[in-house]
Amino acid sequence: IGCADSRVPSNEVIGAESGEIFTHRNIANVVMNTDNSLMSGMTYAVDVLNVEHIVVCGHTKCGGVQASLSGPKEFSPPLEGWLSHLRMVYRHHRKELDAIEDPDAKLDRLVDLNVIEQCKNVYRTAIVQQRLADNAAEGMPYSTPRIHGCVYDLATGYLKRVNWVTPDMEDPYDMTADEGQSEKYNLQKLLANNVRWAEAKKAEQPDFFEKLGSGHNPSMMWIGCADSRVPSNEVIGAESGEIFTHRNIANVVMNTDNSLMSGMTYAVDVLNVEHIVVCG
Repeated sequence: IGCADSRVPSNEVIGAESGEIFTHRNIANVVMNTDNSLMSGMTYAVDVLNVEHIVVCGHTKCGGVQASLSGPKEFSPPLEGWLSHLRMVYRHHRKELDAIEDPDAKLDRLVDLNVIEQCKNVYRTAIVQQRLADNAAEGMPYSTPRIHGCVYDLATGYLKRVNWVTPDMEDPYDMTADEGQSEKYNLQKLLANNVRWAEAKKAEQPDFFEKLGSGHNPSMMWIGCADSRVPSNEVIGAESGEIFTHRNIANVVMNTDNSLMSGMTYAVDVLNVEHIVVCG
């Protein structure tokens, strides 16, 4: 579950091949149980595909998270409504965030906190809770799906792991840390793949991440299927920063889908994309 930002193609940043990651992307990797598009994707991923891991990945310099720090603006609906969910994260952690004077450090911390809150939202969903309980009843060493939080640093290319289980919450399925678990249940292989990819990218283009961190200007919005075999950047040979992406089950477009409509509003009104591609 990642951001629609053109600089964060999920397969590339972890060196994954087509067929390895079932993907949902929206503005600022927000998880809401009222988002039928995302909930349908999670249900399919958990009940049909039996995924063992759900990763929520944020990224530095996230425009959606930045907007929640700057207060309400004249964004067209439903984008303004979508951003209100991010402002709720800010209000929930206002005391900590307001104590941070440096604006870049404040944004970085809110990106982390947003990942933490969205991981909790994944954990609370009925579909995940039911699967965890079923697996625990079967005596599995660790119930799946395992839930992981990550933040992608645009300036370095590296992923960092975010521990989303806070001291105030119960953790009956031992989600707190995964370094000591077997490879099947931890995130270490994914993080190692990311390091290899980032190092290779820097060797190939030394200024790649410097340019990526300075901004993006995609000319295209891609509305594609969440299917793991159809990574948008790979199939058209696009680099990070070139395609603003929304992915859901069967590339469905509905004007009642606030997630997609918010993304389209941002793509058209803010990024001024010249092309919108719907790809099945």
